Amino acid sequence: MTITNILTRKFFVGIIVLILCSSIFLLNSLLMGIDILDALFYIALFAIPILLFYAPLWSTISEIFVDKRVKYKKNSTMLILHALGGAVLPYLLAAVFKPEDFLNFLKSSSSISVVLVGILFSLLYMQVDRLFLKFKHR
Repeated sequence: MTITNILTRKFFVGIIVLILCSSIFLLNSLLMGIDILDALFYIALFAIPILLFYAPLWSTISEIFVDKRVKYKKNSTMLILHALGGAVLPYLLAAVFKPEDFLNFLKSSSSISVVLVGILFSLLYMQVDRLFLKFKHR
């Protein structure tokens, strides 16, 4: 597979995950009484760039790495690389959006829960990609 095909597939997977996560987030916002415009703002600020740019790029790099460098246990290696991408992302966001509070973010107890959410969504992205490949080859 060429890089263009892989990136196109990952972009479509990002759109699917974005629709899924956004609908869950909007439903949760409605149930919790959060203003819908605030929820849409957070989706536009965080979910769209992450799921349409960072996730496809990281997933493409990890897939190419696994295809070229790993001979055994490819699925396990892919799982670890996706989880690593999800774990690194909150720290990148903290460093970009609030560089002056980055050390406070590292020391806070909430940083581990944010990292776990990042890992959860990266594994969700990987599973949707696997399902997309499975149904594409039918």
